Amino acid sequence: MKKTLALLFFSLFFVFAVNIDNTKAAEATTDAEKEFDLTIQEKQEQEVILPNGEKAVIGIEPVPQIESRVSNDYTASKGTSTWRVYFDAATLASEFYATVYVPSSGYSEIKEIYGERPIRILLGTVKSEDFKLVRQKETSKLPAHAYYRITTEWLTGGGIGNTGSSSPTLKISVKGSKVTTEAVGFWL
Repeated sequence: MKKTLALLFFSLFFVFAVNIDNTKAAEATTDAEKEFDLTIQEKQEQEVILPNGEKAVIGIEPVPQIESRVSNDYTASKGTSTWRVYFDAATLASEFYATVYVPSSGYSEIKEIYGERPIRILLGTVKSEDFKLVRQKETSKLPAHAYYRITTEWLTGGGIGNTGSSSPTLKISVKGSKVTTEAVGFWL
């Protein structure tokens, strides 16, 4: 009888005292858009502060290409280069790679996207992934554009089985020698 009463008391305490305000967690979303310059052939990062005060980093970096000649000089204003696009926060991190071609004249393009993956998801699972090269070549008005969207399901705290979902998305767009990365819907 004492064990049953103790279990009942603990269960009631857990349900009422440990519950998190789910509406507040659902509102803590952010969109972070940062612009990076392809002519700077080095890792570039910018810090963003999420509404809940958590620090996150959005960035881009070149991936060295294996060539017959070794060179430390990179020029993104002309030619082909590979970039790692990523978002890294404490609870969620993801990445993908984009091979970008910037001609000496004409329109830039995203030749290839690959390597999409969630790196880290704490207290959640991946339900689906959508990886798409929307516009391979820029136009006079629109940039080349690709994205990687992860649909996730999160454990939101409180009672057992309480979940929420989100669709954080990493985007890359290329117009001329400028690359813009965007992280939309990353939260927690």
